[in-house]
Amino acid sequence: MKTKKEKKSGRVWKAILKGVLNTFLTIMLIGLITGTIVGVALLIYLKDFMAIDYDIENLKLDLDQTSSVYYKDNETGEWVEWEEERIHGSENRLWVSLSEIPDNLEDAFIAIEDQRFWEHNGVDWRRTGGAILQVVKSGSFGYGGSTITQQLIKNVTGDKDVKIQRKLEEIFRALSLEKNRSKEEILEMYLNTIYLSQGCSGVQTAANLYFHKDVSELTLAECACIAAITNLPTHYDPIQNPDNNKYRRELILEEMEKQGKISKEEYEAAMSEELTFYTKDDVMEDEEEEGVNIHSWFVEAMLKDVINDLIEQKGLDENTATRLVYSGGLKIYSTIDRDVQAAMDEVFENEENYPVLEGIQPEAAMVVMEPYNGYVLGIVGGRGEKTANSMWNNATMSKRQPGSAFKPVAVYAQAIEEGIATYSTVVDDYPVETDPSKRLWPKNSPNAYRGYTTVCDALIRSVNTVAVRLLDEIDPINSFYFLRDKLRFTTLVEGTDGKGDFGLPMALGGLTYGVTVREITNAYATFANNGEFVKSRTYVKVLDSDGNIILPTKSQEKNSREAVFSPSTAQLMTNMLGEVANPYGYGTARKLTLSKTVDVAAKTGTTNDNKDIYFVGYTPYYVGGVWFGYEQPRYLPGFSVSPSLSLWDKVMTKLHEKYITEAKNGGEPLRKFDESTLIKYEYCRDSGLLAGEYCSLDPRGNRISTGYGSRDMIPSATCDKHVPVQWCTETKAVAGPGCPEDKLVTIALVRNEERVMERSVYVADAQYTYREVPSGYVYPTSINVPFYINLYTPGTYPADCGAERPINSWCVEHNHPEAAEKTEKAEKTE
Repeated sequence: MKTKKEKKSGRVWKAILKGVLNTFLTIMLIGLITGTIVGVALLIYLKDFMAIDYDIENLKLDLDQTSSVYYKDNETGEWVEWEEERIHGSENRLWVSLSEIPDNLEDAFIAIEDQRFWEHNGVDWRRTGGAILQVVKSGSFGYGGSTITQQLIKNVTGDKDVKIQRKLEEIFRALSLEKNRSKEEILEMYLNTIYLSQGCSGVQTAANLYFHKDVSELTLAECACIAAITNLPTHYDPIQNPDNNKYRRELILEEMEKQGKISKEEYEAAMSEELTFYTKDDVMEDEEEEGVNIHSWFVEAMLKDVINDLIEQKGLDENTATRLVYSGGLKIYSTIDRDVQAAMDEVFENEENYPVLEGIQPEAAMVVMEPYNGYVLGIVGGRGEKTANSMWNNATMSKRQPGSAFKPVAVYAQAIEEGIATYSTVVDDYPVETDPSKRLWPKNSPNAYRGYTTVCDALIRSVNTVAVRLLDEIDPINSFYFLRDKLRFTTLVEGTDGKGDFGLPMALGGLTYGVTVREITNAYATFANNGEFVKSRTYVKVLDSDGNIILPTKSQEKNSREAVFSPSTAQLMTNMLGEVANPYGYGTARKLTLSKTVDVAAKTGTTNDNKDIYFVGYTPYYVGGVWFGYEQPRYLPGFSVSPSLSLWDKVMTKLHEKYITEAKNGGEPLRKFDESTLIKYEYCRDSGLLAGEYCSLDPRGNRISTGYGSRDMIPSATCDKHVPVQWCTETKAVAGPGCPEDKLVTIALVRNEERVMERSVYVADAQYTYREVPSGYVYPTSINVPFYINLYTPGTYPADCGAERPINSWCVEHNHPEAAEKTEKAEKTE
């Protein structure tokens, strides 16, 4: 019989076991519920992927359809086919059937990229297992587990993301694709779309470029060479990195022999074969000799536009879009004006229109647009006659520093639009950086500082300091986003600290890479178009082979134009840029000849290192931009007339001859720029405000000028900068109480309380400046400094005027007898 103690102990253990069992069952239940929820969620998640029915349609297009280009006849207004610019499908074949591709090339790709291609169902689970181990270690798919089927999907979709979700989607797409397509179809699509460096997509284009052969003629070694490129195209490019390619193609040949795809003899012969490579230049020379149809600069740029728009607007991959353009029987209605293009070609192909230089000759490029609808009317991508297809187009592809030609769009127009500046706003022209341990920055050209300068004058003379100070007020980041988002510059780089274009150098056109001629020309067209930006375009519409309009899309049309400046801002910019081009003025574009007859607004642009020379200008009829420089940037000598200005002037003069002749013969008068929102007003050149009573007393003469602006731009205040000062005519200095009354006159000096520098710098208006001095102020005893010099603390300076006796010096002779006596003795001693 159990004792009480034993019974009590048994009850305790029973309670403990019951509690443990309850806890265990509770945990099991929670785990079961949680597992069920997670399992259901996982099944739902996987169901989305398992439900994928993926296929690739329309990748292979009819190879023999010719695409046509049309232009509008200027006489009849009718669309005419441009027969010389037909894009013949048979001449531009990019796609080759699997039967035309050598077995060695197929085997080379399979040997190195996907050994079990013929056995798996789209996914090589053995390799995928290795990828999963990589996921466990790093959390992402960095392991090369993709089959040829998966690579094809990646090439077509352009999706290079390595996240787990994307990889799962790719796996299920591959499984689905192999149900819908045969292995042969998949391999054919893969070999025709794989990227092989040098702008080559597909084995046919690679065979043409690297070996100048049809793909069917490739040797075993050449097949291995092309297959070697795939893994890392630039790294294994046989022209750029021949040693890297040689290493990988030998690896491929070893794999092919090991896998029984070639014999020992074939392996040894291929290993010893010396390969001879063609380059793009070689292909161009052959095209010229063989009489291949050479497409114009304009047409090639237009075809690129159509391809890019098919990608962006229709969701096509680059390979499909390219094939559709070159072999899809499209009808492309261009914006070209054949008369404009002919005038451009005539000027740019004539060597007499370029300066004579020794050695390698600089290049040049130009774009001409219709400013009101964004139509590109003509393109020249290089100097001289175009001699081959696919040449580098300096007008649409080169990113070059625009120099001061960037100021109107990056600084002045934005400052006016934001209410920071008007025609007469005054900005102090002296260096922003005056630290003695650093270089003065920015420097002007010519290298001088003038002090108070109006915005219009600064634009006319291309004053760097004023542009930098205005950009600082706008904020470079704000300007950057305006240029990128409103004026659609695509070449700017986001970032600071020397890694982007957020800094003040942007005011001077100092950019990471630069801009294209086409983009800056498009931006200037906005001024001519009363502030409305219209994105440049090289085609009006594109029809497919069945006559359906496929471009532009409705969203493309909707997003192509936007009012980015008010009409008054645009008109004021045109007015001021017109002064830059005034042949009777002092602007940087005054050497134009066309502006003597036709309204012209323009801006020059030369980089500080003199490597790029831009000129952008417009009339009521056209807007055009020109670049001149070396393709590989290098120093250009100084020119008496800018080569870019000269080329622009010659082309535009030809284009306007018909309008000038018609006007002279009593026909339609020459068009004038629209300045309907602007009115005249008189202002003081030193304050930018309405002229006051003392502005005419300035020692330099009357400081009143005429400006322009809309009503809300005209200042309402009167000049408060000119301060009346008693001046001694005997000593030619600011008078004090000791000066004889009969020697006193009243002059006006210009108040400048802000100019403080860390070193003394010459500024032209320094001797005409004024500062208020406090009661009890001790005047200087020197006659070659301004009377207010003692307001400056040690290490700070106003400005140096360069005069032996500044107009704003203190009359020491009548007000500091002791100092005057010392001066007189010193002069006698000398």
